[in-house]
Amino acid sequence: MTDTTPALSIQETPHRPWGRWGVQSAAITYLTVLLLIPLVVIFQDGLKGGLAALWQSISLPIAWSALKLTLWTSAVMAAINAVMGTLTAYVLVRYSFRGKSLLNAIVDLPLAIPTLVTGVMLVILYGPQTLVGGLFKDQLGWQIIFAPPGIILALLFVNYPFVVRAVQPVLEGLDRESESAAATLGFFYLVFDRFLMVSQRAMQQMEFGGGGPKLSLNEWVIAQVFHNMAVVALFLTPMLTMRLFAEEKRQGTLELLATSPLTDLQIVLGKFFGAVSLYLLMLVVGFVNFLPLWYYATVRPEWKPVLSGALALLLVGASFIALGLFMSTLTRNQIVAGSLTFGLLLVLWI
Repeated sequence: MTDTTPALSIQETPHRPWGRWGVQSAAITYLTVLLLIPLVVIFQDGLKGGLAALWQSISLPIAWSALKLTLWTSAVMAAINAVMGTLTAYVLVRYSFRGKSLLNAIVDLPLAIPTLVTGVMLVILYGPQTLVGGLFKDQLGWQIIFAPPGIILALLFVNYPFVVRAVQPVLEGLDRESESAAATLGFFYLVFDRFLMVSQRAMQQMEFGGGGPKLSLNEWVIAQVFHNMAVVALFLTPMLTMRLFAEEKRQGTLELLATSPLTDLQIVLGKFFGAVSLYLLMLVVGFVNFLPLWYYATVRPEWKPVLSGALALLLVGASFIALGLFMSTLTRNQIVAGSLTFGLLLVLWI
């Protein structure tokens, strides 16, 4: 004998059209009260005397001064925030370090602080009666607060999180292979652009009977590229060395490494030559871009200056790596090690 259990009937929730329309009406009403009505009042007062009166008001010197001040301070803010906001988003997406969650929360801090508090904070920090503001005003003649620098600082503080949060999801969805390809293509474009510039100048010399200074591929192309590669090494070597010993300290594997059948000198030399080998491999890949010069150029470059320049670039990078290796032994945080290395290299570079 089998028992049959009656099937449970699932009743669908009745559709309530008033719910959807109620939510939409509430959102539209809030938007109207908060944004549309003030805009209508502004336009009504601005056009109360007609277009001629509006243009006369805009044409006043004080109005043009205010517009120009707004435009150029906003442009400076946008340029600075575009660079620093992108760098911050890149660090938050690509690196893991202690204090990352704290930094991620600090980025959103300007969104939680009222603008009035921001203004008071800037006055307290950079006002003429403070130590910092008085130093800038007395020693350098710069007035921060109640001047364009104060406006730029306020705009930077308020708009900084918007840039970071807008760039961060883009970087999270970006493939690492795309970044590597972009870097390679960018370097190739740099070399090829120099080659085209020199070719154009050579054609102009031929067109005008060979007048003007004599062009040299070593001087106009290869030397410039070597200089740019040295600048790239200035930024690249801190990233190569910042984890060599700092990561060992953070993970607690430095003691295990010390108990291995290797001397301290062998451990240091192993890490040093490993970083130098990776740097040398990058240089070799970069030198491949010079091959079209020997193939397409009518007068081929001299190979001895190129070889000596490559050797100099290798030695400069090795010295950078040695300093970065030393800085990596001073801290457990790889970001701190990289920042210290870059700061030291920048001081030596200048």
